[in-house]
Amino acid sequence: MIKICGMILLLFGATWVGMSASKKLDMRVKTLRSILECLELFEWELTTNVPLTNQLFADVSKRVSQPASLFLNACLQNMRANEYIMSEVWERAAQKQLTSLNYDDLEAVLSLGAVLGRYDTDSQKHSIMAAHQRLCGNLNNAIDEKKRLGRLYRTLGVMAGAFLVIIFL
Repeated sequence: MIKICGMILLLFGATWVGMSASKKLDMRVKTLRSILECLELFEWELTTNVPLTNQLFADVSKRVSQPASLFLNACLQNMRANEYIMSEVWERAAQKQLTSLNYDDLEAVLSLGAVLGRYDTDSQKHSIMAAHQRLCGNLNNAIDEKKRLGRLYRTLGVMAGAFLVIIFL
């Protein structure tokens, strides 16, 4: 009886590992979509209102989906904690909140932090468009990876669990 329970736990554990790896791919796609939505709103706000940086973050954080809204709220909290260098505020919040992004995605997001609130509106919009374009390419790659590898990870998790159960029989 204990042996059967152990095998079932082993099967579920291996399946969970495969599902977890697949979930990471899903989270990357979700986060990239949310950040792209955020950048579009940044560009629109800078075109129409030209608000202060903290007001821009507050307005946009209310209108974007979860990963980006948490990121912008973390930026606002860092600003309120008397951190005035925007690039540091942006970087600290990105490393804390955008953990599902890979190195290229994070680098594209971080490059924008050095420009926001520092230069004129046209330079900020140009940087936002450049980051948007780069992240769109990364999103397409992430969607392809999700399609290609997501099912593979789930299947490998189930198969590895079944293989281990068979070995222990």
